[in-house]
Amino acid sequence: MATSFCFGAPAIVLIGAVCAAACSGSTSALPTSGDAGDAGNAGSSSGSGSGTSGGSSGGSGSGTNSGSGGSVTMDVACADLASSLCNKFQSCAPFLVSYLWGDIGTCVAREKLACPALFGAAGAGITVDRAEACAPAFMLATCEEVLANKTPSACAFHGSVPAGGPCAVDAQCSDSAYCDLSGGQKCGVCAARLAAGGTCTADGNCQRGLVCAKSSTSTTGSCAEPGGQGAACDSTHPCLATLGCTSAGVCGAYLGAGAPCTTGACDSLHGLYCNPATHVCGQIQLESAGNPCGYSMTDGSYAICAASGRCALATGSKTNGTCEATAADGQACDAMRGPPCLAPANCATGTCALPSANCR
Repeated sequence: MATSFCFGAPAIVLIGAVCAAACSGSTSALPTSGDAGDAGNAGSSSGSGSGTSGGSSGGSGSGTNSGSGGSVTMDVACADLASSLCNKFQSCAPFLVSYLWGDIGTCVAREKLACPALFGAAGAGITVDRAEACAPAFMLATCEEVLANKTPSACAFHGSVPAGGPCAVDAQCSDSAYCDLSGGQKCGVCAARLAAGGTCTADGNCQRGLVCAKSSTSTTGSCAEPGGQGAACDSTHPCLATLGCTSAGVCGAYLGAGAPCTTGACDSLHGLYCNPATHVCGQIQLESAGNPCGYSMTDGSYAICAASGRCALATGSKTNGTCEATAADGQACDAMRGPPCLAPANCATGTCALPSANCR
């Protein structure tokens, strides 16, 4: 899984189902309605946990049930997977939880709803016992691993659908292939993951350990291995999600709130960005539906919409608007003009829909 996408100005690149953020300092774009749904779908429909899923602090949900040998039901396994996914998100990238779902309780509830598609998909290589084993394995993985597209082996569900075959979720595809749902469609085809240098749109397109590196203004990028402490970095040579690209062009520790900055080295996993007006790391504000959103050309402050909301620009404005709430599942949506869908629902056919197994 793991999808990379940009939202907002200054743009934040979120790597993963789900996703590591890296402030670029760009002020060219505002949040789009399609991004949140795409990220959520990547996390839940892959069945592999390769997106940005987070850790165990301050989480909620059912907790991981250690049962095996048929001792748990699909409902329990889905609850445990959802709890593991959301708690890992919360530990590694708490800002993402607020951006996509609003709070961790909503994250758990929504991801649990999406889970049954994994078991109902034709040829999917997932069982209740395997799903239950994945939950604790994902929790034990480090943030560096889950945000760098390194799925725990217990969560690598391979199915029987060959390359080119129809699919709805990654778990249907054989070997290390993924389900290519490019364009946001409901049904896709199994495709081989790309080696370093391959053209990608999301982390899940790339082989394990590679991420889709792209600039804040591009919809495509190249698969690349993220660099560790001290590695050279730029828009096409990313750092590990837990590091920022410093003004010296090397990967280093993220800067905290109030720290002087000139680049995207502010701690974007916690919603910080380099304010281009003050040149210090500031907090991106998350606003609820009906509240103002956008970028201030005066003081550089920046507000985006929580819970997968969309910043609907005011007439004549390119930088400011009002937060629009998501449409309910089954209701009309528009990925470009709104209303958007609440993750992990997708607006592939003009109606908000959760991941489905109905692709044959």
